[in-house]
Amino acid sequence: MNRDYERIIRNNRRRRARQLRKHIIMFLSTVLMIIVVSFGMFSMHVKADTKDSVHIYKYYKNVTVTKDDTLWGYAKQYAPDGDYEKYIREVKRTNNLQDDNIQVSSNIILPYYSEEFLN
Repeated sequence: MNRDYERIIRNNRRRRARQLRKHIIMFLSTVLMIIVVSFGMFSMHVKADTKDSVHIYKYYKNVTVTKDDTLWGYAKQYAPDGDYEKYIREVKRTNNLQDDNIQVSSNIILPYYSEEFLN
């Protein structure tokens, strides 16, 4: 009867060892699959660039404000795609302006955009 218990205990240990190996293999397989899928998805990001595409470069210039200058006027002159409000917010953020008022003879930094690459 003692041998029967020993045999049952040995069989249970073997069964648990097989289950543990199975779980470890499943875990490692899952991790490996996640890594492979992630690598595949992130490596497929390709930006097509044709000869017809236009590159727009962003530059900054320092401007001394004159009597009739306004942020709205600068936006009309330099804003890309006519998005004046966005341009004015960017100018205010760049120059730490709290409102739309600019002082005559003060210097402000204005972003502008060009298709030409300048060195």
